[in-house]
Amino acid sequence: MAVCFKWSFFVLMFLTMVVPNSIKPVSVSFLALTALIGWRLTDFTPAFMRVVWMHVASSVVTLVFLLVGLLNGASNEALIQTLFIYIVSPAMWILVAGGVLAVMDADDLQGLMENNAILACASVALFFYLFLNFGPEGVSFFIEPENANVNLQEGYAGATMHVYGTLIFLSSAMFAMLTAGRMDTKLLITLGMLVVAAVTSGRSALMLSIPIGLAAGAALRPGIYGQVAGTLAWNLGKQIGIAVAAAVIFVILLTAFTEVDVLYIITGFWEELSGGGGSERTNQAGALFEGIITTFGIGAGHGVGVNYIRSELFPWRYEIVLLATIYRVGFVGAFIYAWPFIRYGWGVFEVWKRHRLTNFDVFLFTGCASAFIAAATNPYIEGYTFHWMYVLPLTIFLVRHPGTSIFDARPRRSGQARVQAGDPRAVAAYARQQAQQAGRGPQMARGQQPARGQQQVRGQQQMAYAQQMMRGQPGMRPPQGYPQQLGMRPQQGRVPPGYPQQGMRSQHAGHPQQGRVPPGYPQQQGARPQQGRAPQGYPQQPGMRPQQAGHPQQPGVRPQHPGQPQQRGYPPAGGTRRDGR
Repeated sequence: MAVCFKWSFFVLMFLTMVVPNSIKPVSVSFLALTALIGWRLTDFTPAFMRVVWMHVASSVVTLVFLLVGLLNGASNEALIQTLFIYIVSPAMWILVAGGVLAVMDADDLQGLMENNAILACASVALFFYLFLNFGPEGVSFFIEPENANVNLQEGYAGATMHVYGTLIFLSSAMFAMLTAGRMDTKLLITLGMLVVAAVTSGRSALMLSIPIGLAAGAALRPGIYGQVAGTLAWNLGKQIGIAVAAAVIFVILLTAFTEVDVLYIITGFWEELSGGGGSERTNQAGALFEGIITTFGIGAGHGVGVNYIRSELFPWRYEIVLLATIYRVGFVGAFIYAWPFIRYGWGVFEVWKRHRLTNFDVFLFTGCASAFIAAATNPYIEGYTFHWMYVLPLTIFLVRHPGTSIFDARPRRSGQARVQAGDPRAVAAYARQQAQQAGRGPQMARGQQPARGQQQVRGQQQMAYAQQMMRGQPGMRPPQGYPQQLGMRPQQGRVPPGYPQQGMRSQHAGHPQQGRVPPGYPQQQGARPQQGRAPQGYPQQPGMRPQQAGHPQQPGVRPQHPGQPQQRGYPPAGGTRRDGR
């Protein structure tokens, strides 16, 4: 089952990342197949179920405003498309994410996406070659011939390709890896290919994704596990300097050997960015604002358009998706739609504060953030082939890092067991409780009652351990379930062994369980560990000497070795001779 899922997932990602919207029946079929297999493999943990319930809430909003749209004259085609895009497709991608969490690790998924980035850039070069040599019919596999176009005039370069949506995600994600500390030959070659594809695309959102990735990677780098603060600024400055130098060399070479004027393209990009994305998007924004005011922010319903028509084929669809969403479902509905992304962003911030991010977390979050920003002027979020950019990162992070959203600090129940993430603060709270209750614990093993000082020592040791965990002290081994090395990911959504499940006491090796000291834990500071009970002859109290066979039991008595007869006249005890003298 796991092998079948991997192969199906590889094909699905190729169809949706490298050639999106090219063969829709095949991509939809593989999406359904991968979701079905993923459903059988998914571990429906409480963290995963929270993602499912968030989608259920969004689906309820969608169904309500589908009825509103139907009452306001929405077409049947619009309602069917909305039902698939807003409910069915995200549900299938959530199941795909569940399968990924079950059978793949972080390195496999990140490597797959990086390889697809190379293939996506190669498909851009192939598109230019086929169009320039064979015309629109030559690129019919990638896009409809009537919509195909390549513009190479007066130093400008641009093309119409669906794969640019994929490159928005991948450009930010991979440039974030550069500023996050990674530096290898494959990454540098891929970054060069992404820059060429971005500059020749004519897409402002794609060109904007590169500085977004650089800035996001630099901002998130301090929160990556294992980063040393002393060398952080130097390494970051060095890698940004290398990136700037490579960009200057690239501009010189591209301008010298091609007809593309990079400076002209950058100037046009800035003008379009400062102008709000062009006249088309400006007109759409004005019409949508007017529609929101007309409906008082309550929502006009799905499938209902405004006075401005952007597409004759789909008059209810607009490029400014965020404003269009508020117009369709109102402010409350838009907030429910945005809530999973709010939780995602807050969770990344919480993990960043604890210095528990991994490179994989930075990779997915930066790509998703760039794609979300691009949704302000591009309808990628309304295409099922691009839902992986939003659903996969969100689901994977919230399941891998449970207990990191705004309300997850509150107690939550799943049946009779409380669910809480493995937070070092829980260990600190337990240590404080033990320190306060020193001297009032239950009876220890073998009827021994610990002294108050012994309990205080244990409480102080646990408090120091918890404080080291919360500071993330260098050289300290992280708890089980956290990554041991850079690039490794934590265990998927499970509380590390030994952490309290909320209300339970810590069960780390060497920590007291249910108020008693585990076998071998020292009873007093400086005492040796006891293997269940003190060995024969070992002192039961501090200050006593060990007792060996034949060792005197009282001071002043000479030791007697095993098998050695007691010397005549030597006092057995208290200085009294055997003969009475």
